[in-house]
Amino acid sequence: MQTWKIHCQDFWKSRASNRPPGGESFVDQIARADAGLASLPAGDVALVVHSGTIRAALAIALDLDPDAALRFVIDPLSVTRIDRLESGWRVVAVNQR
Repeated sequence: MQTWKIHCQDFWKSRASNRPPGGESFVDQIARADAGLASLPAGDVALVVHSGTIRAALAIALDLDPDAALRFVIDPLSVTRIDRLESGWRVVAVNQR
């Protein structure tokens, strides 16, 4: 019990870069989302994704520190719109109903 408690406390000190047992870190998720976004075709694309993936996309679009991106609250069944421009990204809406 004590070992788990220490591990859990260490995890939350840097939650974006630490991996839970058997899982991936948020930094890993950002890298995976970045690769996925880069592979999308030009034009309009709609993605249905988990809130963690939306946070990862926002981290990429806004060039945020991963720990800062984890502060976003993404509402269930909401719409986030991020436009890919030639010069980068534009966040149009987050948590739109």
